Amino acid sequence: MLSVLAAAGLGVAAAAPLHAAVPSVLYTPNLSAYPNASASSPRAITLQHSGDHNGTMLASFDDGNTFAVTDGTGQPTGFPIYRSTDSGATWSRQPLSVVTDTVHGWKFSQQPMLLEVPRQIGGPQGLKPGTILLVGNFEAPNVAAQDMEVYKSTDHGRSWTYLSSCVSGGGSGHGIWEPYMQVDANGNLDCYFSDERRNVSGYSQIIGHVTSTDGGKTWGPEVADVGVPDHHMRPGMPAVVRMANGRYAMAFEMVGETASQVHMKFSDDGANWGDESDLGTLVATADGHYLGATPELIAIPPSRKYPDGALVLAAKAYFDQNGGQTPATGNVLLMNTANGTGPWSRAPAPMGLNPSPTLYPDCNNYKPGLAWTGKDNQIVALSPRWIAPNVCEVVYARGHVAPAAEDATVVAVAVGPDSRPWVLWKYADNHIALWVLTPDGSSLVHSASFNLKAGWTVAGLAVGADNKPRLLWDGADGSAVIGVVSRDGGYVEQVHQYGAPAGTIGRAIAAGPDGLIHVLWSGVDGPAALWTLDANGQNVATSKYFPGFQGWTAASLAIGSDNNPRLLWNNDNGAIAVWTQSADNATTLNNYQYGPFLGTRALALASGPDNQIRVLWSATDGHINLWTMNSIASTLINNSGFGPYPGATAVSLGVGGNSEPRVLWSSTGDFMDLWTMGTGGSNLLFNYSGTPVAASDDHRGRSYRDHERDQDQQ
Repeated sequence: MLSVLAAAGLGVAAAAPLHAAVPSVLYTPNLSAYPNASASSPRAITLQHSGDHNGTMLASFDDGNTFAVTDGTGQPTGFPIYRSTDSGATWSRQPLSVVTDTVHGWKFSQQPMLLEVPRQIGGPQGLKPGTILLVGNFEAPNVAAQDMEVYKSTDHGRSWTYLSSCVSGGGSGHGIWEPYMQVDANGNLDCYFSDERRNVSGYSQIIGHVTSTDGGKTWGPEVADVGVPDHHMRPGMPAVVRMANGRYAMAFEMVGETASQVHMKFSDDGANWGDESDLGTLVATADGHYLGATPELIAIPPSRKYPDGALVLAAKAYFDQNGGQTPATGNVLLMNTANGTGPWSRAPAPMGLNPSPTLYPDCNNYKPGLAWTGKDNQIVALSPRWIAPNVCEVVYARGHVAPAAEDATVVAVAVGPDSRPWVLWKYADNHIALWVLTPDGSSLVHSASFNLKAGWTVAGLAVGADNKPRLLWDGADGSAVIGVVSRDGGYVEQVHQYGAPAGTIGRAIAAGPDGLIHVLWSGVDGPAALWTLDANGQNVATSKYFPGFQGWTAASLAIGSDNNPRLLWNNDNGAIAVWTQSADNATTLNNYQYGPFLGTRALALASGPDNQIRVLWSATDGHINLWTMNSIASTLINNSGFGPYPGATAVSLGVGGNSEPRVLWSSTGDFMDLWTMGTGGSNLLFNYSGTPVAASDDHRGRSYRDHERDQDQQ
């Protein structure tokens, strides 16, 4: 017996994952009372200059253009203010207060933004530290007039008084939108916004700002920050933060470009942004992936983990280098730890949202919100979530943000009798990771990583009748190893090595209800072998050797509830064959062939307690098909197609104790999506997205739970 684990290790060996959790609901519109209700543009802040109230979080949102926030009469009352006193883990069930238009009595309001004043501004009679400001876009009927009204609270959000209007406008083609406020390096208050009023000069829309030197009582003339006089480009939705180096960053969408790409400009003082024709730089990863539409930007202060602080960017949708929206939309943020310079890194969002079917006008993830909780790299994400066509509720989740591990590749999924899906990852530096999720596939329970010896590669994953994972490794010397992992995935209990049959490598591993382990060996255009071993993978009970079949390769293995193995064979021409073997491997009971099918290939075979056979197909254009067949593969019961999904590749299939198929996707390389399907394979119940974070010295040898506990204590 030879251990494939490095000398350092039977323990956890690498950074654990951050992942998208199931969000909680902050607000759901009462559609029975108000059928046109919705919610949009959530915003949140953490108080840091308010004495005993430091750490309190406040959040607000708008009514999604449909008068959702009401006083019971059906009339909107303004922007609700919700409060959290536990770093965003939970929020008040009812609003702490509501900010209403006390100037005009207008009933229509959009795009709130919250700001805590960090220091005395506007002189001795100005605003004190800890004053809360809310700026929002209040509108007359039919947008005949608009005011970006500023309200202040001196009691931590309990009550509000009108301060001023930083800008006014309105009328067809003369709208003002999307206000954002910040205190600049000169101690002045700046109000940024999107402005359509220069359209007579060829500007469809610009980003501009006005400045107050007296704490928001009066405002100076508009300064143009970004604009293109081509009657087409529409820079908008500015979000401005002060970075750790003292400079300022502005993120904005560029409507008119593909997917409304997010750009960024920088300023030394927050008031001077250079020539308005300078569109800044596209915010993108090293491989050209980017966020598009409705951005939100926050700055995390310097910490032990990020000495230069961090910028975190959210937006409505996520795109690959070719401009295709990917399944990672709603599940991924971008992060930069170099004060906005250089490429950005993908980072898993604290919560997962299924992608929007279109970029506009669907409200799903429209203008998402982010807030730093005040604890190391912990953030709260808020977002509109689709509940009906053009109707959204506001959901939130808390988590730690960190760059994704760019060297990680998701390999396989397997599901045990307890219906918990296990996900297997491999890394460029020759270690692997195992995740285990809740039975419904919605939340990560535990993760662990293991170092491998040089020359060994992971070949397969199965979960036994005892709900313990089994791993199959291939070695460079022509041998293979079976490892038994503990039920919580924390350590390897046993490893056993075997020599591969001539001309084959370990191709797949599977487990049956009787507890026995099955291993499929195969070679291209060559022989195959099927072994049955005891539950520990220690002793070979039976084996069957198959001679080579020209053009055919044994590709996948599944065990039915009758304990009979099923083999999937792929032909070079796109045809497949599904064999049913006797439980002792000796006899081929059934052999059914299908195809050939051009442009597609069968990836995986799976079976569950219902004894039905599932086949996962992947097409070259990004589509997948999931076949459901009877127990001997003689009859196709259902064929469900999905996609295409740019930037994503289906990689594996599993079925567990509840007979629900799980389809595993590799999205943008280092992200995975795990679909939990209904038993018939035609409907998606849940999509879980996540990635391992980049390894660092202070995280190696630690589990996910250790990582989260330590983060909460910082």
